[in-house]
Amino acid sequence: PFLSLLRKKGVRHVDYVPLACEAAASTKAAAGSAGDVTFVGSAYPNRVKLFNELEEPRLRLFGPGFARHAKLRTLVSADGVLPHEQLADIFAQSRININVSSTANPELFAEPKDFVNPRAFEICAAGGFQLAERLLPLEAFFEPDNEVATFLGMEEAADKIHYFLAHETERQAIAHKAQARALAHHTYEARLGAALQRLMEVDG
Repeated sequence: PFLSLLRKKGVRHVDYVPLACEAAASTKAAAGSAGDVTFVGSAYPNRVKLFNELEEPRLRLFGPGFARHAKLRTLVSADGVLPHEQLADIFAQSRININVSSTANPELFAEPKDFVNPRAFEICAAGGFQLAERLLPLEAFFEPDNEVATFLGMEEAADKIHYFLAHETERQAIAHKAQARALAHHTYEARLGAALQRLMEVDG
């Protein structure tokens, strides 16, 4: 919507440049040492709603705000903002990383979004397996079901968690392909190179 608005106002050259990732080294601890199912981020209302409905006892939450919710309190592994350098370890050491983005209307769950959050790239770069809400337009950056798994709503999220925890080899293969894609195409260096190339095309 924002790009369309700019074009309507006469801006001739408009490109969407999403955030990216860096090749962050993680420790060699085995997947699962951070948790079978994890989420890293703040307790926005749409996330609290999902996790309350999910009722997944294997879920571990890392981030501020979740401990204020009685139903989620026992699932909290870290209550607060984590140092960025610790995130790669959590992503790599989780069997399933859930990605639920923020939203302009956080009281609404399943609201369509036209952006990809940085976590989408960071999880993959660390070699983690990502289960992301389908509302993120990930298909422009990762191949659904081949490089990332997606869900729409609580029931599908529960089904995908159950499936991928039971299929270790498939889950690892998806994570490896996603990491290769992220490090080849979605690093900050790659973004800068693409932006500079676009600028040269426009100037030419």
